[in-house]
Amino acid sequence: MTSPADRFAPFRLSLDDLPKKNWNEALREAYGRTMVKHELEPLTDAVPQFDATLWPLPGLVLSSVICSSFHVWRTSDQIDSDDFVLNVTLAGERNHRQRGSEADITAGEAILLTCADTGNTVISAGTRYVSFRIDRKSTRL
Repeated sequence: MTSPADRFAPFRLSLDDLPKKNWNEALREAYGRTMVKHELEPLTDAVPQFDATLWPLPGLVLSSVICSSFHVWRTSDQIDSDDFVLNVTLAGERNHRQRGSEADITAGEAILLTCADTGNTVISAGTRYVSFRIDRKSTRL
């Protein structure tokens, strides 16, 4: 039987630990199951980097990520909730489009997103960020 402490223990997700042949599919599945479902593709021919620590908690998932440049997008088939995601960029930058709006987010800035809509993000190389997925049902919004 899993203890509550184990159930909420952080875990690491890194491309270094995923199969080289199908890393994209494995990353999509593992990250999507815990944080947010999306598609992704590297923006350069360089070896992609993605290192994350995720903490699944009741009503909240935290992640800390460092990655190379990626194009990330959510399709309508990947919408599975109306949760919120607060993304805080610590280094690097990203461009995000959702619900007809576009924003450039740089180090020290944050953006609040919804899982209820499709979206499109371009992440620059060397970006570090933390994300908080907040279960909308646990808020009064």
